[in-house]
Amino acid sequence: TKSRHPGTKSRHPSSSSSFARCPNPACGVAIEKVPPRRNPDGDLELVAERIPGTARWMSREALEHRACKLFRCGACGTDFCGDCDAMPYHVGFASCAAAAAAAAAPRC
Repeated sequence: TKSRHPGTKSRHPSSSSSFARCPNPACGVAIEKVPPRRNPDGDLELVAERIPGTARWMSREALEHRACKLFRCGACGTDFCGDCDAMPYHVGFASCAAAAAAAAAPRC
């Protein structure tokens, strides 16, 4: 998709929601969104994991969000959220809003 403003990149390379654009300003390539794997019952194939750098386990909701929304750009290696474009992806949070609230919370 061509941008209406020269020198800027359109957020979506096509009208299809099966593509995203790498949010890294130095990259911006189109990335195909491949649906996560599901078992024969239609449930996501999830594996319990700990939040990196902590001893806490990720909630099922956080695992589901990551399975559906985590993307890695093949060109530059940037991990990002397909919903909010957070770089790197907000591991351990069940929603973009929860990650944004935690990032904005005062630190001791």
